[in-house]
Amino acid sequence: MNNGIQTMSQYNIMALGAYLESSAYQNMIAGLCLAVVVILIFTNNWWLTALCALALYSIISLVFCEMVFFGWEVDILVAIDISIASGMSVDYVLHLAHAYNGETGDHADKVRKALKDMGVSVASGMLTTFFACIALFLCDMLWFRLFGCFIAMVIITAFAVSMFGT
Repeated sequence: MNNGIQTMSQYNIMALGAYLESSAYQNMIAGLCLAVVVILIFTNNWWLTALCALALYSIISLVFCEMVFFGWEVDILVAIDISIASGMSVDYVLHLAHAYNGETGDHADKVRKALKDMGVSVASGMLTTFFACIALFLCDMLWFRLFGCFIAMVIITAFAVSMFGT
């Protein structure tokens, strides 16, 4: 409606919600593209970068499936979470890709050595982040509880995909 007149104060909140939803997805896509470029720069390996990109897109897709499964709707709070999802999901994938790329031998040897070198660090990082989320689960404010749930969904999914999926 180009010539419409706003008559309710709720219109501003509705317009803000629509803007945040669209910008959240744009930010997530930009973050994923930037992550793929960073992985390519640091590994200098197109094949490994393609596998990492597939893992990152799988992580984000699975987190969105979990959000639908738990009945989340995109609102202002969830839009903020979506914006940072790509940055959180790249951590484990990049660590394991870098470790894999630095190893020598055939594919199986490189995977075994990378998991031996970085697997404990990645698992420890996931556990410490998850234990930090427990404090957020106990908060009274809704945003902190939702943020804790979202972080837990992202890190558990990222851990599972990066350790077992690729």
